[in-house]
Amino acid sequence: MLLLSEKDVESSLSMEEAINVIEEAFFKYANKDFVMPARTFSEVKGEDNLLIMPCFVDYCIGLKVVTSYPSNHKTDSPVTHGLVLINDRETGNLFSIINGTILTAIKTAAVSGVAMRNLMENAETVWFSRN
Repeated sequence: MLLLSEKDVESSLSMEEAINVIEEAFFKYANKDFVMPARTFSEVKGEDNLLIMPCFVDYCIGLKVVTSYPSNHKTDSPVTHGLVLINDRETGNLFSIINGTILTAIKTAAVSGVAMRNLMENAETVWFSRN
């Protein structure tokens, strides 16, 4: 079993690789080449929540477990914490446990990268306006 910390993920996954993986995931999504049961959403207390998100694709079972604690904005603790488990779809054997907090942050940025790659192919610059 592979255990990947935040530092491991940051040092082993380039943004270009992340963009490529997310782009592939979009194709799998478009082709309905996955099984994604509804995520489980549980209120822990007030606005603080636990989310459990399973997905089956190719040879893997992925499970993302996330806590979202908006109340943490009052402290030095992050609002969101996550963990990703990857199991073999054929045998159930555990392949890896991954820090899902950093993986989610990278995924979010990579989604923007896919959009930039595909929607702005001919652009020489990117300009944003708040108007």
